[in-house]
Amino acid sequence: MQSNDGSTPLMLAAGRGQINLARRLLSARAELDQRNNTGDTALILAVRGGYVDVVKLLLDAGADAGVRNNRHEHARGLAEAAKRSDIVRMIDNQAGEKAVFRIVLMD
Repeated sequence: MQSNDGSTPLMLAAGRGQINLARRLLSARAELDQRNNTGDTALILAVRGGYVDVVKLLLDAGADAGVRNNRHEHARGLAEAAKRSDIVRMIDNQAGEKAVFRIVLMD
């Protein structure tokens, strides 16, 4: 199910800061990195809204912070532009953990 702009229920919940609904949708296996008509993902929408708890939920679930929308924006860049160092740190920490995990798997 999608809205007219291609947004999924998870994107709508994330963009509105509705963490309980986002949690339920993730439990039901909602697609994390699906894009709407403008290329935004749930993570990009949560970052744009400044919803730190939803950003953390999505990152912990494995959302890809490197996805760019149709305007070539990505979650970290949006957080930087909004001067949200807390979100930038969260994204950087997640990226670091993924890199360490890949190294461990390769050894």
